Amino acid sequence: MHDDRRELLAVPELDDEDMAALLAALAGGSSRVERCRLKDRVVWIKRYQRLEARLGQRLQWLASRLTGATILRPAPILDPQGMLDREVRQITAFSTAGFKTPHILYRGMTALALSHLGLSFFTRLLPLARFLLRIQNGHDLMRFVAATDYLASATQSQS
Repeated sequence: MHDDRRELLAVPELDDEDMAALLAALAGGSSRVERCRLKDRVVWIKRYQRLEARLGQRLQWLASRLTGATILRPAPILDPQGMLDREVRQITAFSTAGFKTPHILYRGMTALALSHLGLSFFTRLLPLARFLLRIQNGHDLMRFVAATDYLASATQSQS
């Protein structure tokens, strides 16, 4: 599937069943960001349809004007194609700078299908937070002390 204006729209590594599921999700979904589970991967679909300024954007603009802090200025309100182009430029810029970014699997007129990057930072830290909470409540204190002693001796031996 090609679009004369853009890059390749098809996903070569998807089989027919996954491609059908992705196209059905693109056509049938209505939420701005949607998670689509395929056989062996997760794909995120982002839709760009809002044209009017949201209340948050208006308040952010007002705060920027009142404080004089230009960094608070919201991004300009664009048409769906402009918003999609801006997102692609941001992904490309971050990727070029060395940040982990999603791959653009599909680019339509008002939607992007992006690869899943894995667990979020918050999700990765959640087990640590639970462990620290258990220590605070008096559980696992001996395991914590033993682990810190082991790490301290391991770092000293490497020095």
